[in-house]
Amino acid sequence: MDYKNFLFYLACLVILSARMVFAVDVSADKIINTDTTATQTISEDNVTLTNNANLSGSSGTIIQLGGTTGTTIINNAGATISSNTQVIRCTAACTNPTIINSGTIKVTTTSGGLIRFDGDTGALIINNPGGVIQGVGNEANGHHAVDLGGSGTLINRGTIIRTKDGAPGNNRLHASVAITSADSVVILKDDSILVGILNNFLNTLQTRPPIWIRFQEKDSEKILKELRSANVRFQRHSQLKTAISIHSKINFHTIACYRNGKFEIQDLSSQLVAP
Repeated sequence: MDYKNFLFYLACLVILSARMVFAVDVSADKIINTDTTATQTISEDNVTLTNNANLSGSSGTIIQLGGTTGTTIINNAGATISSNTQVIRCTAACTNPTIINSGTIKVTTTSGGLIRFDGDTGALIINNPGGVIQGVGNEANGHHAVDLGGSGTLINRGTIIRTKDGAPGNNRLHASVAITSADSVVILKDDSILVGILNNFLNTLQTRPPIWIRFQEKDSEKILKELRSANVRFQRHSQLKTAISIHSKINFHTIACYRNGKFEIQDLSSQLVAP
């Protein structure tokens, strides 16, 4: 092999190695304890990714969920997840993703979304005390700090910020939280901070919300069977297995399980709030 060919192959090897650094396949539970710029691509269902370091990207999404089911992302206190655009995203219709944030999740440029769960179903986002979710941007098509898809739940005990040119996002293109479904739930706990509007909030108020019922797990099969027999449309909550949303007109007094005290009517926010 001559010298020029050797240099060519060496350059190719360096480029390939650099590209490999920026993409890591995550197919099993993983804990990040060292700063990295590698994109974390979740490739299997029910994976938990825990970050204790600085996970920082500069060329797009830093955590990619694809179309997975049951992914959990834990960002602990003192840790940071950031990128220049689409920081955490489901590119396909992922199901039941969970984010538990006690650190910082932020976008570093003025063009791009932050938590993009608008195409998902059943997301649970918990922003704990001290947790910060911070989005910026002035792009015309708009991106929000949190895009909450169908049946999604956001519980904020920390700070969620969405600014445009340094000012709070105050229109539908630059909202702190975008609600895309009438069955989404946003719970703002005491001392939580929200900078920027809730997009589609008024529209969801004009849509009749589902009725939620609460039951004991041991009674679930009997209750579900009776609801099906009564042609009641319902859906179990993705995270809270003892909660069901009712999407049909129903006279509960005709349901034997209700008359016998097997379940009760209780709004979802009350069920989600810890005692």
